[in-house]
Amino acid sequence: MAAFSDYLLRSRARANLVDGRGLKVATIEARLADVAALANFLERRGINDWAAVAAGDIEEFLGSRSRHRLASLRMFFTFVRKRKLILINPVLGLTRPRPTGFAGRTLNSAEQRRLIHRWRLTTIDPRERVVGLFALLHGMTSSQIRAVLVSDISTTAGTMVIAGRPYHVPLDPITLAAIDAVLTARLALRTNNPHLVLTKDSRAHETAASPYFMTHILDPAGVTPAVLRQTRLADLAHSHDPRLVAAAFGMTAGGALHYVFDAVDREEEVFASTYED
Repeated sequence: MAAFSDYLLRSRARANLVDGRGLKVATIEARLADVAALANFLERRGINDWAAVAAGDIEEFLGSRSRHRLASLRMFFTFVRKRKLILINPVLGLTRPRPTGFAGRTLNSAEQRRLIHRWRLTTIDPRERVVGLFALLHGMTSSQIRAVLVSDISTTAGTMVIAGRPYHVPLDPITLAAIDAVLTARLALRTNNPHLVLTKDSRAHETAASPYFMTHILDPAGVTPAVLRQTRLADLAHSHDPRLVAAAFGMTAGGALHYVFDAVDREEEVFASTYED
């Protein structure tokens, strides 16, 4: 271990002299910690010689953390092989497994609270508010949001029709307020376009807003509809039966199961301070 530690530090010093791209101290510490953890694991199995380590021992040690530790062990066993301390590198042939479950970006509860507070403000473009809330609170895709018609919404009943959903979706007060702001803004446009969300180009026609508009309307908030939707689905799939989530959102069961891993905080935490001003 001491020799490996010296090797990492010397390699870092040489790399920094050349191009400044040597391993960071934190990375070196992580590498050494992984090798030390392996040594303790092997000792419990009665293995006290690096030359006696087999690929099966490495695989059992890695377990579910293989993606984080495999790089450390590759570096270590390459080092000891060059030092002729082992004849066969037990890590050769081992690969990082493909990640299971959802590994995309999601927003934590603080980020969600910030966005919900932003989209309650009447000074924000009502179209941004509607698009953001539709995606974050109702898990709608950009295509579903573009397709929403004014006639799909019942402000009196507090529900709306969403393409692909098997039922009328109930709307929360924050979303209803944003919808009302959009409808109010539409009055000044004198348009016959039936879609809820309009742009300068679409208001003179009957077409939906462009995909480009949907991609960039949330730029001031620093998010995209896709990130908001997957945040919502990850939350629900983690806290409820994914089969129920799939049925509610018009998805396949496999599509909902995709979001089970790495889920975000529960929605009650998001709304905990929503009305605190």
